[in-house]
Amino acid sequence: RAYERWVHTETARIKKVRKLQSAAGTSAEREAASSAAQKAEATLTTRSAEIAEIISKLETERAELQSAADAARDENEKRQTAVAKLREKSILPAYVADRLQQCKRRWADGDGHRIEVVRQRLAVLESLGRLDVSERRSTPGGPVGGEGLEVVQSFIEGLIEFGPDSNARLRAFGMLHESERPPYGMIVEVTPDGLNRAKWSAYLAGPVAAEIQTLRAEIARLEKLEVAHNSASAKLTDFYVPT
Repeated sequence: RAYERWVHTETARIKKVRKLQSAAGTSAEREAASSAAQKAEATLTTRSAEIAEIISKLETERAELQSAADAARDENEKRQTAVAKLREKSILPAYVADRLQQCKRRWADGDGHRIEVVRQRLAVLESLGRLDVSERRSTPGGPVGGEGLEVVQSFIEGLIEFGPDSNARLRAFGMLHESERPPYGMIVEVTPDGLNRAKWSAYLAGPVAAEIQTLRAEIARLEKLEVAHNSASAKLTDFYVPT
């Protein structure tokens, strides 16, 4: 439309110049009007040719894009048709689906569960070494330090190798304090800040470090099984197209 408006405007201008040419009085005026008209006609012709070429290129590009879109649409329709036929003609969908579910169930109940348990245990043990077990200090703003002592206390309470009950285990690490409190008699208090830090450090460097290495090796072994499980599941999935 813009091109058509431009052609209309230029044509009207040329007609106006030709009209001025015919109305010109002197020979010089007629020659000037004729020259202006010829120049305008030449410009119109040249510009029209350029615009026509651009329009032709755009139409060609649009046709190519439309052709590509049609081809892509046809390809997608063919793929959908093939998938539909595969669903209709598959002779083992129920069997393969059952095998796939069994494979996933065995992994989730067996090594899949085991690897999650081991990873969680490893995360707990690795976090122990990062806990702040420094001695707590009283400041005007409140106690400072020892933010991880309660976590250590909870962990020690579960260490059966250090006693038959939680009190015995805490006592083994200096976190249980007994004192005489008349008239109540002997009072037993849990004191996280009483942690025997040398013994705790030795425990981290010994049994904990050894278990961390064992867990890492176990995770590496289980991750290989995880890769094999995923590969087997992928192969079964390739055979089975769920409806």
